[in-house]
Amino acid sequence: GENCALDGPALFGMHQGLALMFALDLETGREIWTKPVAIFTGSNGDMVEASNGVVVAGVGTIPMAGDGGRPSARLIGVDSSNGEELWSFKPDCGMWNIMALFPDNETLNFMDLCGGAYCLGLHNGSVIWSQPRNPDSSFTDGGAIPDAAGDMYTCSSPEGSLGQNGSGVVRKYRGADGQQLWESIVDSPCVNFPAVSADGSTLILAPGGLA
Repeated sequence: GENCALDGPALFGMHQGLALMFALDLETGREIWTKPVAIFTGSNGDMVEASNGVVVAGVGTIPMAGDGGRPSARLIGVDSSNGEELWSFKPDCGMWNIMALFPDNETLNFMDLCGGAYCLGLHNGSVIWSQPRNPDSSFTDGGAIPDAAGDMYTCSSPEGSLGQNGSGVVRKYRGADGQQLWESIVDSPCVNFPAVSADGSTLILAPGGLA
């Protein structure tokens, strides 16, 4: 299995490609459950995350030119006690290196590969807010990060860019309602996950485009 996450007394993971999710007891290492949660997954660096009894992962695929992998098509929430699917959500663009963020015990944030930002209900997948971008107009394998106040920063490519050269775009969204607070064009592709200082005063980016 790859891309594991901890929540409570268990470790959760999923075999990439097979969409076979599992839960292991942290104390004994024994299997709690194993279950196929989809027919297949994307082939990229998607991350399994878990919080407050829900395991979140990307599954399914959508077509993409080239041989660098395939995006995941939808995000699912799974009951951590038994592997049963609780909800499914399909964003406007596919997902690449998807990593769910948990600003509190009831919601999650994530970014799609076009730079669209979303906030969903953790337990039911309801859309609390969304800031989608033009589908299929850009690509990034960058991601998002929250700050201590629960606001969200995204690192992606501007419209028409595949993240290989040119500029990148960084945005900040208010966690409560998704309002975009600012946007900054940077002089290098934004294809990594940003980092934010503890006091929220500094955002750190890694420059460089995709090979």
